[in-house]
Amino acid sequence: MRMTRRIFLGAAACAGSAPARMRELELRCALVDLGSDCVLRESLEGFAGAMPGAIKIPAEQLTDWQECQFYAVDRELGHRQECLFYVVPGAGAINDDLGLRLARLVDREGWLVFESGAGFADETAFRTQREMLASYFGLAIERPLDLWESGASIVPYVDYAWPAAVKIRDFSRVVPVGSGARPAEARIKQGFMTPVPPLEGIGSIAERLVAVRRRVGRGVLVYLGSPIGPALGAGDRDAHRWLNSLSALATRG
Repeated sequence: MRMTRRIFLGAAACAGSAPARMRELELRCALVDLGSDCVLRESLEGFAGAMPGAIKIPAEQLTDWQECQFYAVDRELGHRQECLFYVVPGAGAINDDLGLRLARLVDREGWLVFESGAGFADETAFRTQREMLASYFGLAIERPLDLWESGASIVPYVDYAWPAAVKIRDFSRVVPVGSGARPAEARIKQGFMTPVPPLEGIGSIAERLVAVRRRVGRGVLVYLGSPIGPALGAGDRDAHRWLNSLSALATRG
């Protein structure tokens, strides 16, 4: 079977809800496994189950140019292509070196879903994550917040407006987005001085912004301050719809 551009682009997502589509082609998607720094292993498992065509990459093996293997239906013809879509589930501590590699992948037209698990990590892990996001993506995050300890009557769902209008049950502790980012400085460590575009809010709960997107270089960062991996693992239809919609956009470029 000859692999054509048309066949490749016809497969809309690596997290497809239609099994036949996933059998056609394992697309250009990667899960970054942080090992002990993934503080929500159930989130990693949830994404892995929802993205059967994705490769899993240990964080220490992640390179600036990460190849994914994908195959035609008969699996007799393989091609090497650069990944377009990366997910970092349940993130705790993120060191500076990994932050730089992630930023470079995004700058090469990649889409990065960074799911913060800092609400379930220790103080040191939160600080390293906050510094990395500010340094490489111009994103400020606030201290973890336990919504249910506030005593307020809160509907336990995050309202997402993009890439699909859905409600996904929250995971009790969130890491909200702050307003203190330094956009003009965000890419200095990458060797660039150009400002980072403004944030676009995509998800909120209790009037707190917990999910945003931002174009960085030629790619896109999607930050999730409320984990959705556990909802994926539980078979939540809205969570799957959200991921399917996002991966379709990413793999189309």
